[in-house]
Amino acid sequence: MFQQNIPFKEITTAVAGRKKYKRAEFNICISDVDHIFARHLIEFYLRMCGCTKFGWLDDNKKFLPASNLLTNALCLFRDVLIWPFQLLRYKMLLNRLEQTPFKKYLPFNKSQVVINYLRTDHWFNLRSGGSVGHVSGVINAMAKAGKLKTIFSSDNLFEVQKTELLEKISPRYNVGSSIPELPQMNYNFQLIDKLKNEERFKGSAIYQRYSQYNVTGVYLKYHFAIPLILEFNGSEVWAIKNWGSGKILHFNFLMRCEKINLMHADLIVVVSQNLKDSLMTEGVDASKILVNPNGVSLQKFNEQVNGNVIREKYSLQNHKVIGFIGTFGEWHGVVEMAKAIVMFFDAHPDEISKVKFLLIGDGNLLESVRGIIYQSSYRDTVIFTGKVNQNESPQYLAACDILLSPHIGNPDGSKFFGSPTKLFEYMAMRKPIIASNLEQIGDILTHNQSAFLVPPGDVAALANAYFHLLKNETLQQTLAQGAYNKVIENYTWDMHVNKILEAGGGEL
Repeated sequence: MFQQNIPFKEITTAVAGRKKYKRAEFNICISDVDHIFARHLIEFYLRMCGCTKFGWLDDNKKFLPASNLLTNALCLFRDVLIWPFQLLRYKMLLNRLEQTPFKKYLPFNKSQVVINYLRTDHWFNLRSGGSVGHVSGVINAMAKAGKLKTIFSSDNLFEVQKTELLEKISPRYNVGSSIPELPQMNYNFQLIDKLKNEERFKGSAIYQRYSQYNVTGVYLKYHFAIPLILEFNGSEVWAIKNWGSGKILHFNFLMRCEKINLMHADLIVVVSQNLKDSLMTEGVDASKILVNPNGVSLQKFNEQVNGNVIREKYSLQNHKVIGFIGTFGEWHGVVEMAKAIVMFFDAHPDEISKVKFLLIGDGNLLESVRGIIYQSSYRDTVIFTGKVNQNESPQYLAACDILLSPHIGNPDGSKFFGSPTKLFEYMAMRKPIIASNLEQIGDILTHNQSAFLVPPGDVAALANAYFHLLKNETLQQTLAQGAYNKVIENYTWDMHVNKILEAGGGEL
């Protein structure tokens, strides 16, 4: 392998913008070398920039050498040539499903029903983040209830216990991956060909986690005449408009795909009332939408977890530790959190030797957060752990004295529709929480009873909350116990799955 590792998101600026990289030997770091979007386009571009020795390296340390320039050019030509034919095939599939009259296959017999779980996301080697906890939490709870028949997944699933029930159907990226979104579209046909004669679907229900461009669940619903339960955690159309560039190549197909899923699902599971309200404004029948907040595994997250190893690793033994865990996304309020850290130490310099902030995770806004901290005088008071595997996160949370959930509102002014998985994990750890008084967060938690709530985006209020809670140990204990009581009574994954089974077996 080569001498330098460069993250995929930095590759074009790191190589094309700096001459020192053009003749260097380097690896492009990516999650999975078997599923590289636009591989030949990127390799062609880098070779035209003068790069000669480079390859791909994934999270499992698997190495893939780059192809030569001729191979890149031929593969690009092939992908462009087949592009219109692949789009036509996908369009015909959408047309067929749009013209299929809706038929409802609920309610089912709760005592007899078994579920085939369908995971079609094109995210690979995921080992951290809220989606990992959500997927494993739901699947493990279904298995525990004796309702899980098979898991059909695009990748291995971290922390899923019944691995013998998992059948991996890996998306093909060898043809068409140079064209944006084409691998996701083509995956429908790969799944349909594989599953349309699958005996295990007969007499079962389908539970699909919605993903971009995928309508496999709808196709299989009508093919086998069985109910489709759609897990819908948010609109991909909305996310691209508000959190992405706002421009994708096949946006019209994405909108059609999303609508087909929503209109033909028998039951739609959403994590918040605001998400239900937004679907209703789009014409989705309210009677088939179940509001079901996220949950937590009490076997994994609990106050018995020992955080001493983490405290020793980062020399935290003699400090009060305020922690945050997450993917540093646009909605997490991490920039405001960082500004509040600087404001807190500016106002209370005596706390510099007593308090540390432990920021756990990685993501789009991590560098912005680092910049705010490193430009201040408090660089040594903040520890950035980087990405942490989901199975290690309880130890990191246990190492903290106070936990943060400083979420902010949506950029377009619409109501926040999320249900942060971290929130329920915090509650289960029986730790005091500082959180934004934002939509579902403020509905679940009560100020000065189960959390210290602050206005979302209010940096001064967040900084004051750090100090106020640090100095009030009695309030810390009250908040920790109040949050714990709420989570064990209402928000475990077992309860989450039972609500789905209840809704599928009768009236909502």
